[in-house]
Amino acid sequence: MLLAQAPPPLPATPLTAFDAVLYGAVQGIWEFLPVSSTTHLKLLSRLLASVGHQPIDEVSIMLFHLPTLAAACWVLRKEIRALFGPQRALLWPLTLATLMTGAIGYPLHKRFDPRGSSLAFLGAALCVTGLIQLLVERFRREAREGPWTWDRGIAVGLGQALAGIPGLSRLGMSTCAGLLTGRPHVQAVAFSFLCAIPVTAGMT
Repeated sequence: MLLAQAPPPLPATPLTAFDAVLYGAVQGIWEFLPVSSTTHLKLLSRLLASVGHQPIDEVSIMLFHLPTLAAACWVLRKEIRALFGPQRALLWPLTLATLMTGAIGYPLHKRFDPRGSSLAFLGAALCVTGLIQLLVERFRREAREGPWTWDRGIAVGLGQALAGIPGLSRLGMSTCAGLLTGRPHVQAVAFSFLCAIPVTAGMT
């Protein structure tokens, strides 16, 4: 008696223009939300691969961050220019945040990167991202506008470093860290995007 054999996998087709537009749309939307855009690109790649489309690799995923990096620089162009003028004091906490991200985020990435191919792990990380944001909104300090001091820069860098774990959102974690230091949402998000520029440029 012949054993039933599983049907052969569908042959992968080259990356089409439709695929590229779809990946770009996902990256463009999710990059500016407090969820991991990289994770959603991986999920989309897995979904398209299941119907015979060419999956994308880690290098391609990083390259998809370049347009959103350029968009962030354009949106924050006034704030970036101000760093070399009236807001030069912000360079110190930004530098500390970037150094903290590299010192802790890179080892975390190396440690947990193999888990990034697990749908269960990515799904759990997305849930953790949402849970952390809910808890921060519930228990954070009273928000007040004020300067970004060195300790607040380190705190945001620590939050951003957690995104070295696949599935955790860089924007979500760094914004939550900023909120926990007592900064209002607008300040926390703006500082988080400024922190993202050197980190994203370094990754790509």
